[in-house]
Amino acid sequence: MRLVEHLRLGEAAAVAASVDPVARASAREGLADSEAASASAETLWAAGRVALGLGRALDGLRAALDAARAISPDATLEERLARAGLDATARARVAAAAGALEAPAPASDGAVGALHGAQFVAAQEASDTLRRALAPRLLDEVGLGRLRRARLATALAVVVGVALLALWPTLFPAPRIDVRASAYRVNDTVETWPPENAVDRDETTYWHLPPGEAGWIELELTPPRHVSALRIMNAHDNHVRDPHRADRRPFHQASREIRVHAFADGQRVAEVDATLEPITDWTRVTIPLGGADGDGGGLDDVERIRIEIRSFYEEGGGLAEIEVLE
Repeated sequence: MRLVEHLRLGEAAAVAASVDPVARASAREGLADSEAASASAETLWAAGRVALGLGRALDGLRAALDAARAISPDATLEERLARAGLDATARARVAAAAGALEAPAPASDGAVGALHGAQFVAAQEASDTLRRALAPRLLDEVGLGRLRRARLATALAVVVGVALLALWPTLFPAPRIDVRASAYRVNDTVETWPPENAVDRDETTYWHLPPGEAGWIELELTPPRHVSALRIMNAHDNHVRDPHRADRRPFHQASREIRVHAFADGQRVAEVDATLEPITDWTRVTIPLGGADGDGGGLDDVERIRIEIRSFYEEGGGLAEIEVLE
């Protein structure tokens, strides 16, 4: 119901209709004075002139209360705040801040203590609460109409935004790469060398084929995308220099001759052969993809890439990293 009232502004319209033009003008002037005083209070307080800042904060609250009094001159403070549309909690906060107006203000910055800091915050918050509540009640019918349209547009934007957030993963799935391989080496002690290691962006992990075997690794791209090239790091034994690795045995595995197949719409659209060198550092090789002519211009809507390991150095083949370049 509060949301409906927020959009309809029925209570604000009823109050606005009951306020005569002179009282409306006086209340608007009070709100303007309140806003100016509150802004001045923030500036003074931030500059270290805390006594003056507190005084201006209290002036801002007095001006906001005067605006409420102009609308309902014969009502009590509780009635004025209720007519302004404040709920019980907000009314209690504003009334508490108003009650503190009777206390003497500190004469100098040195006399300002922690309680005065709390009073400053309470006064500023109460002023802002009261100004926000009173402003719609001081509008004429044209102004209320504009405010209704603005609030409705904001509500619709929020609804559309929430709906888009909920549907975004379905409409625009996050790019991902799923990987599989013909086989991978399983270590006999601690580690395995699965195909996921080739796309984990970690140069110190690798996919290894079982010793003595040729094979392949395949990347499925979701959603399909433009691919201009692959950047590949061959398998290596750099892990033997890492004191934090559980297994530091050299495996002497690296790929030699590879063949890259790219697929789009279920059809093979590129086939590229390349020869890799064994590495002892972090060298990567870029393999352009450009269709049957090998022009390197890239391929559209690639959904799958398969890399065949056709031959290898020493014990077997493998790759450390495969990066898809768009």
